[in-house]
Amino acid sequence: MASIPPHLSVEDAAIILASIVTAGLDKPNPLDSLYSDEENCMALISRRPDLHSLLDNARVNKDYALFGDIEGSPPPYPSLGRFQEDAKLKPAWRGSFKEGRLREFLVNTSGSGKTRLSFEGLCQHWGFYFTVARDGNNLGAADIGRTLYRTLDGSRDFTPNLPATDSPIFALTLTGNIEVVDEKFGLILLGRLLVFSMYSEILQDKEITEEHKRRWLLFQLTPQLPGDIDIFLDLKLCTRHLAPDHVEDLIAILFSKLRKIHGAQFHLFYVIDEAQIASRAHTHAFQHEGKEYPLLREIVRSWITKSRPGETSIVVLGTDIPKDGFESAPFATSLRWSSDTGGFDNEDDHRRYISGFLTPAYVESPTGQMFLRRVWTWCRGRHRSTDALLQALLLDGLRTPHKLLNDYIKTTTTYRPTDYDDDEPFRHPIDVKLLELSPNFFTDSPLLVSTIKEVLFHYLATARHPSPFSEDLTALVSAAFGRFIDSNLGQVAMDEPMFLIRAARWLCEAPESVAASEHDCLAILRHHRANITSRSLTCFMAFYLIRAFDHGATLSSVFSFLHKSDWTGASAELFALSGKEGWAISCDGDESSLPRALAASPGILAGVGSWLDDPSGAVFCITPTTDPDLVFHLKLEDGRLLRVILHAASTETLLRSVELKSTISRFDPNNLFRDTADDVDAPERTTVVAKLLATAFPEKGKDVNCTPPAEGLVDTTVRDKEEDDEQEKDIAPSDRTPAAENLVAGPDEEEKDKGKDVAPSDRTPADAKLLDTAPAAGPFELLRVIASFPAENHLSKLSPKPKPSTPVAKLNSGLFKSLLEDIPASELLETLVAAVTTGKRKGHFHVPSYTQRKKPRLASESPPSRKLRSTKKQKTS
Repeated sequence: MASIPPHLSVEDAAIILASIVTAGLDKPNPLDSLYSDEENCMALISRRPDLHSLLDNARVNKDYALFGDIEGSPPPYPSLGRFQEDAKLKPAWRGSFKEGRLREFLVNTSGSGKTRLSFEGLCQHWGFYFTVARDGNNLGAADIGRTLYRTLDGSRDFTPNLPATDSPIFALTLTGNIEVVDEKFGLILLGRLLVFSMYSEILQDKEITEEHKRRWLLFQLTPQLPGDIDIFLDLKLCTRHLAPDHVEDLIAILFSKLRKIHGAQFHLFYVIDEAQIASRAHTHAFQHEGKEYPLLREIVRSWITKSRPGETSIVVLGTDIPKDGFESAPFATSLRWSSDTGGFDNEDDHRRYISGFLTPAYVESPTGQMFLRRVWTWCRGRHRSTDALLQALLLDGLRTPHKLLNDYIKTTTTYRPTDYDDDEPFRHPIDVKLLELSPNFFTDSPLLVSTIKEVLFHYLATARHPSPFSEDLTALVSAAFGRFIDSNLGQVAMDEPMFLIRAARWLCEAPESVAASEHDCLAILRHHRANITSRSLTCFMAFYLIRAFDHGATLSSVFSFLHKSDWTGASAELFALSGKEGWAISCDGDESSLPRALAASPGILAGVGSWLDDPSGAVFCITPTTDPDLVFHLKLEDGRLLRVILHAASTETLLRSVELKSTISRFDPNNLFRDTADDVDAPERTTVVAKLLATAFPEKGKDVNCTPPAEGLVDTTVRDKEEDDEQEKDIAPSDRTPAAENLVAGPDEEEKDKGKDVAPSDRTPADAKLLDTAPAAGPFELLRVIASFPAENHLSKLSPKPKPSTPVAKLNSGLFKSLLEDIPASELLETLVAAVTTGKRKGHFHVPSYTQRKKPRLASESPPSRKLRSTKKQKTS
């Protein structure tokens, strides 16, 4: 296409440009009978989304009404523009398309429905659709992307990096950059206005309907002329030599023309899709009051100033657009930020939506009902997870839905589902782009990786997502693993099965040097130790302990005690409580009888108090603090009950004496459930501590804030340092971690130090209070446990005298290692998959029926006359 001479009059330029776009409006009518049969319909729609209405003929026998998010594979969308018929969907798009709202930033994860909502709005309102980057479907024009990556970078008048603010050319350079943006992006706007004015002229003698707006949108989505020429990109190229003043005049003339055609209430919406790319582009080329800002801000400003106030609105769509880049913008006061894209989070709505693609007979059949359940199980969450599957189903002709779903899950997550067995092997990958990660994603993003692990381990223990993350973790959204679940960009969740299973596959996969059959849970923990937080370790403890105490393992095999007593060698079982009933948990029974909540994880401290009042069958309580991290109950062989409070420390360095004493001091009643020192008198904390200790220390329950005795206490810093030096000598080189060069103390080393006493003068205030507490007198005795990984701790080095009435122990590293080595990585993966999809865990845990449950004997009751047997450690599969 020839360029327009730069000195043409405005009128002559308009005539020439008008002739250029004529072919674009003369394309065949999509309803032409040439394309009316269903086979051609399916073939054409996969290549040309603008031929959407071809599927209207196919709806005679099948209902193809599609909600779909067409950010994914190009779907048929005859229902495009019909959200106003659905009371639940209508508010979603109307929130962004309000004429009184000038600037809307709609931000959420990829595939959440942002683009689909914008299409719906543009079916109801006149507007322009721009996309910064086109996906594999080539929807939209390429003019912005071309300008972003070629025109600006190749312009001699554009400077990507501004000079220093004190440079004499700073102001001139900044002004030059702004003028280049005005010029280049003004041409993009001019192209839209030229074509739209021609389209409006055709309609000016007709009654304008929503169908006309819908067809205008479809033309923008597929602006290719014969020969695959992008008409909007071509218009920009042929006008690139127009003088900036001529461009401004043309835009003004076209706006005036549109007002005459559409009336005084004429209003245009500009939609900028994939805007996160422009928000990260040329961030060093613009600056205001010493603070840099992105190119996107200049694009928005440029287009705003080219129309009358209130005549245009801009809707910006993206996955991660930093707010701080717009705080000082001239239009900042008119901005509205939202993440309200909705999603498939209600099973009934999801089933009703999917049923629209299936025949009534199939929906009502048993296999159809199973299919609806399976799609909810695997694909709930963002729209694209479901829509990509439905698009594949339509292209497959709805022949083998279950088989296709299996292949879809395998393609997306690399995991082959086991909830529906088919005789056919994996057929072929489904052409979907649900989750695209860079090869180095899991090594380049340590914060994201640790967060992803924390979410996975939380599911491992609770089969639920943890409390939503704050906006500080929006990187999860931009990485496609998480999504905003509120409307104000404030709460991030990673709760969708497809993405969780993809992450679980990565967590459990064996290194290249290890055979998959030889990969085990201990190897997984060691391999990922750098990004395992204490919260992740706490959740993993629930997974481990329910196996460690299977078949009545002894306390002394699972824990190493600071002091032995008459019951530390007794066998014990994990004990679940609900009201006044209690029952032991086993790993060899019926999986279906396991309560969904293996562990409760209240997000607030008051929730811990509620669990202490009534655990309702949840075996563990993961507290919202770190002191302690985990609370659970054990039933001893003689019927007595222990309440265990556990502190988990994820550390690659040996816990030294000073750190151990600090950790033990956290178990002091005065320090429980306190992460900071500013809530000493918090009534809620006092209440929860009293509940925790009321049964074990009925006399002390009211004195959780009492001052510990101070007499006989000395500074032990020097002695602790010498002791730590001695401890470090005991560590074998083979046990040292690469990060710390000091790892665990083996059981034999612990035994050598038992019996050594520490004088009362060496006790810290916390030690004194810990060891001088009154004997347990309620139905529970209290046990305090320290668990650290991958580095160990030398708890046995601390042997204060007299013995504490409340025992202190650490995790037995020997059993921990041997048991985890016996759990293959595949079992951990299957447990995670079951947790994130159905809310249950693999492993065949057993809960007896009500009639089988025996009421526990309280500690205040007399124990049986027989002696406690000391069982050996039993190996758990």
